[in-house]
Amino acid sequence: MAKRIVKIQNVTIYYGSTGIGMVRDGGLAKLGITGEAKMLIASQIEGLHPSGLSNSLELLVRFEMEKLGVNITSCGTFLDF
Repeated sequence: MAKRIVKIQNVTIYYGSTGIGMVRDGGLAKLGITGEAKMLIASQIEGLHPSGLSNSLELLVRFEMEKLGVNITSCGTFLDF
């Protein structure tokens, strides 16, 4: 919303160890998005319709990164791969 409504050019969302665990375990893909949430998101961006949004939080995150240009990065969390 910051990019579209307030016209902030560079938006970064930081996440910590809980977010890393959810991504690693496929937890984001399991979290659904309700129709009401999709309507709220779509109502904030002109030309975006709820039907154009994914039902999966993981796919919504990919949409934010790829289509909206939002940076999503770890907040100084170190992992041992």
